[in-house]
Order: sequence, then C-alpha cells, then structure tokens
Amino acid sequence: MIKRVVQWDEAGRRCGESHHNARYSDKLVRQVRDSVELDGLSIREAAALHKVHWESARKWLRYVSRVARPERTEVIGDEEES
Repeated sequence: MIKRVVQWDEAGRRCGESHHNARYSDKLVRQVRDSVELDGLSIREAAALHKVHWESARKWLRYVSRVARPERTEVIGDEEES
C-alpha cells in the first residue's frame, strides 16, 4: 500500500515537493533559505553546503520558485487490498 501526501495551493494546483516536476524536498529548500537568511551565508556557500546548484538556491531565495504556500493537504493512495 503506497500513500502520498499531496499539497494544493489556493488555485487548486499541486505545490511543493508533491508537484510532479519537483526535484528537491521542501525540507532542503527551507534549510537553504535558513542558511542564507538566518546564518548569513552567501547563496553560493549555502548551495555548496547543501549540494545544490547555486541558481536553484538563488531562485528559492528570491522566491521566484517554491513560492506557493499549501492551502490544503491530502493523503492519497491505495486502500488496503483484501
């Protein structure tokens, strides 16, 4: 039985790591943002620390990508088979 947590934004579209094109987890995005915003690292330093491309980190920090906030969360998956 496979269950997944799916997040939906205010427009009814999938967002965050549950989006079908997502490459990175929400946790990693938050860690990179915290490294720059709270710890004072540069974008390139934070990207190297977390092993992501610096342009991906730049987009997250400028809120160009990973901007949508989930309005609704659902657990989807197979029901138990008998």
